[in-house]
Amino acid sequence: MSLEIVIVRHGETQYNLTSTIQGQSDVPLNENGLLQAGLAAKRLAGENFTFAYSSDLSRAMVTAETIVPDLEIVSDARLREWHLGDWQGKTLAEIEKLYEGGFRAFLNAGPKAAVPNGESSYDVLVRVREFLTELPAKHPEGKILIVSHGGAIRRMFNVFMGEHNTFAELPQVDNTSISRFVYRTDHWRMICWNDTSHLAGGTLLGTRY
Repeated sequence: MSLEIVIVRHGETQYNLTSTIQGQSDVPLNENGLLQAGLAAKRLAGENFTFAYSSDLSRAMVTAETIVPDLEIVSDARLREWHLGDWQGKTLAEIEKLYEGGFRAFLNAGPKAAVPNGESSYDVLVRVREFLTELPAKHPEGKILIVSHGGAIRRMFNVFMGEHNTFAELPQVDNTSISRFVYRTDHWRMICWNDTSHLAGGTLLGTRY
C-alpha cells in the first residue's frame, strides 16, 4: 500500500475573473466557481478519500466541501495562498504600474520575491513543505484530498520536484485543476499535473493569486 494525495485548486472567484490579486483576502467562489467545484466533485466521485485537508479560506473550504460532502475536512492555514501584502485587492494592470517588469517578472524573481507587508516566495515554500513532510507519518497509506491555492500549489511543485531544481517558470495551476502524487518509501512521484479534463467545454482562466 502507499499514500496518494490529490491536490485541487479552488474554483473561480470574482477576483480571478477581474484579474485582481487576492492573496489571503477571503474572496468567495463566484457562480462559475461553484459550477467548477461541482464538476470536480463529479470527476472525483468514487475516489474513496480517507482524509481531507483544506486551506481555511472560504473559496478553498467550499470547494473541498463540494467534493467530499460526507467527509470531515481539516483546515490548515499552511495551505493558504501566498500573502501578497499591499498588492491584495489591486488589479494586474495596477501592479504593472507599481512593479518594474510587471507581475510575471515578480513571479519569476526567485525565493526572495515579496511585496511590502506580505510573505516571500520562500516563506510560502517553508510552510507547504512542513505540511507535506508531515503527511507520510500521519497517513502511512490511503488517499488524501488537499484543496489549496495557485501560489501555494506551485510551491508544492518545488518541494515535489526538488528545491535545488530551477525552473524558468513554474507550471500552470488552473481553477479546480487536479494534480496527483504518490509517496513510496522516501520520495514523492508525480502521477499527473493540472488535469482540467472535467472542465471540457467550461470556462478556464489563467492562474491569479
